[in-house]
Amino acid sequence: MNVNTVLLAFSLIAIFGFLSEALFRRTNIPDVLFLIILGFLIGPNGFGYTSPEDLASVAPVCTTFTLLILIFDGAFNINLSSLIREFSSSLILTIYNFIISTIVVGGIFYYIHQYHLDGTTMMASMVIGFFSCWCIIFICYSYIESDTCRRKIIFQIST
Repeated sequence: MNVNTVLLAFSLIAIFGFLSEALFRRTNIPDVLFLIILGFLIGPNGFGYTSPEDLASVAPVCTTFTLLILIFDGAFNINLSSLIREFSSSLILTIYNFIISTIVVGGIFYYIHQYHLDGTTMMASMVIGFFSCWCIIFICYSYIESDTCRRKIIFQIST
C-alpha cells in the first residue's frame, strides 16, 4: 500500500466515524456499531481490502495515540475537589467489592475445579480484575439517578 492510499483510508474512516456519531444523536443507534461493521467489511472476512499483515506495522502507533488521547481526555475532565471528597468512600467500596468478588469467584473455582486455596484465590483475583474492564461499558451506558453514586462507581472502576 502506498502512503496516499493509507491516508485516504484513514480520512474516510474518520469521516464515517463523524457521520455515524451524527446518526447516533438522531437515532440512538450506537456509532461504534457502524464502525465495527465497516471494519468487518474492509477486513479479510469482508471485501478483503486489508489483511492483518498490512495493519501490523501501523498498530503500535495507533494504540499509542489512542492511549494518549484517552489519558489526556481523562486528565483534563477530572474534578479534583470531587475526587478528594469521594476518595475514602470509593476506596472502601473498592476494597469491599474486591474481597466479596474474590470470595465468591474463588469459592466457585474451588467447588468446580477442586484447586488449592492459593490457586483459587489467584484465579479469582485475575478473573475479577479482567471483568472490571467490561463493567465500564455497562456502567457508562446505564442510567444512574444519583450523581454521587455515579462518581463513586466510576472512581471505583478507574482504580
